Amino acid sequence: MSIQTAIRIRLANRPGELVKLTTKLAQAGINLESGSGIATGTEGILELLVSDTSQAERILREQGISFDESKVTLAWVPEKIGGLAEVIKPLSDAGINIDAFYLVRAEGNQNLVAIGTDNPEKADKLLSTPGGGR
Repeated sequence: MSIQTAIRIRLANRPGELVKLTTKLAQAGINLESGSGIATGTEGILELLVSDTSQAERILREQGISFDESKVTLAWVPEKIGGLAEVIKPLSDAGINIDAFYLVRAEGNQNLVAIGTDNPEKADKLLSTPGGGR
């Protein structure tokens, strides 16, 4: 599998914040490849995979938007009942905590997902073994 750098962004939870951010990224030619977001209370958290991480981070700094880098492991999950449980069980067995999970793309009967953990290198090794990914 592979490990990629995601950007975990904190935005105010109010109308227009997401459109301002995504407009700035688009103006810089940065593609949003995947991500997830959720808001609670006055703050929203986005985690994005983008086509140019360093350029996106420059824009975030210029806009005064708080962010951190996060490492995610990409893994293939079969599109079947219990497919996700089957793939991530080795992480649980190894005591690895999952703190982010989102779809990157679907291909045929499999889904490529991004999995953020407290140990991305070990997660990548476990998800690259037979029975733990594609």
